[in-house]
Amino acid sequence: MSQKSGASQPRAFVERPAFLLLYAAVAAITLFSRFFTRAPLLAFYDDDFFYYLKIAQNIVLQGRSSFDGIHVTNGYHPLWELVVTVLYAIFRSRFFFVALQSVTFAAAIACYIGAERVFQHLETESRIRGLLTLVISLQCLVLFRGGMEIILTLPLGIWLLALLMSTDVSRWKQFALGFLASLVVLSRLDAIFLVGLLLLGWIWNSPQRAVKQLPRLLSGTALFPIYLAFNQLAFHSMLPVSGHAKQLKTNLLPSLRGPLSVAFPLNYTKLVFVWPCLLLFVVGVFYITANRRDVSRKQLAFCRALFLFPVVQLLALSLVSDWPLWGWYFYPLVFSSIAGFATLGLFRSRSAQTQLFESAAALFGFVVVVFLIGYSIIGPANAPSYAVSVQVAEFINEHPGVYAMGDRAGAVGYLTNQPIIQLEGLVMDPTYLTKIRRSEPLPQILKDYGVEYYIALLGPLPPARHCFEFREPSQAGPSSRVSLGETCASPIASFSDVGATFHIFHADTIGIATR
Repeated sequence: MSQKSGASQPRAFVERPAFLLLYAAVAAITLFSRFFTRAPLLAFYDDDFFYYLKIAQNIVLQGRSSFDGIHVTNGYHPLWELVVTVLYAIFRSRFFFVALQSVTFAAAIACYIGAERVFQHLETESRIRGLLTLVISLQCLVLFRGGMEIILTLPLGIWLLALLMSTDVSRWKQFALGFLASLVVLSRLDAIFLVGLLLLGWIWNSPQRAVKQLPRLLSGTALFPIYLAFNQLAFHSMLPVSGHAKQLKTNLLPSLRGPLSVAFPLNYTKLVFVWPCLLLFVVGVFYITANRRDVSRKQLAFCRALFLFPVVQLLALSLVSDWPLWGWYFYPLVFSSIAGFATLGLFRSRSAQTQLFESAAALFGFVVVVFLIGYSIIGPANAPSYAVSVQVAEFINEHPGVYAMGDRAGAVGYLTNQPIIQLEGLVMDPTYLTKIRRSEPLPQILKDYGVEYYIALLGPLPPARHCFEFREPSQAGPSSRVSLGETCASPIASFSDVGATFHIFHADTIGIATR
């Protein structure tokens, strides 16, 4: 690795335009081909995206930050909700999704340019820098497909990293860096770990400079405490209720349910993205530890921060929650991959061993690129789930009333105008979470909220009459507070998905669980 203390400054807008053009073409195909396929457009989006969209719709049409149209909620990451709301206010119907994909495409390009700046500042070997930038950008693109808030978190975080490593930071840029740090956190609140680690690396890299610049930088972060104060005044909860809903554990013992779901169960996303990232993490940490004396202070400071980010995030989640993790939670692995590739790409000696190592790294990157491109352009992963959501929504529209539903209520709530009480609490209010903390019986909660129909996501119906047990939130682990109920009544309707079935019951048939 290089011993140089100064970072090489970018000489052009992009160092290798051919790689950028290739990436832009893949991104365009990935993000806009959904408008020209036979698959339903909405099947390309994660179910949780529809919480954002339904709340944005209610803000624009009703002036209320609400999912069910009744209860006011702050169950979202604020910056992405703001973007979705503004787009919905300007565009409607299909044009909204064109605008959404255009914003996503711009974020994807920003990831590429920002990642190239980062590799330049880390003095990565120029001959493989373009390939490594392409891999990182494709990782971002894979995570962008479902419409979640990391569409903002990744480019903002990458650019924060690039600017913090820059040696040319004027006074106004110091304030701008703080403002950018606030935007990173507001795009996704657990990114506060990334911001904190990067700032620690920045301070450790140049303590004297940091002492002078830190006050101005921190003054730029005022947006975040303003957000917290507004939340408390408007929603009586400083942080989103969606986070509180997943943090109802009764103990402080770490749960392995979340960390294990990073790698298991194995699916195509984990095969082409997560597992290569984990391999790169292990190799990168080993290599930077073994060659610590050959690493410059800046390289060591920022690579350490990037390697620590997924570790700190998973540790924090395991302490406060025993929920599983979904694909967009894996975004810290993009940052650890930047450190891993930078660590393996900081070559200057021309020994045969080094050349072999470079060739192996380039081959690994090429193989990952091929698989990431292949995964990016495949059809909608959520098609079966969305198809069932359409059937459930059609039933609701034909049987008006107040419904209650826990897991996978996003698309159903967006596709119907009937109120859906979200029993996981993700887009409810603090009062609802108080009921869950008290483990109030499910039938009592349904009665308190005037629910007429209860939708449960369970296994297929047994051939004979059977009593059903309900647990809300169903995704919560064994250490979390939940609400229980049961019924021996038959569902009035059932809609099957792959491996699960939506059962709809009359709410007055749900009784108190006997065990």
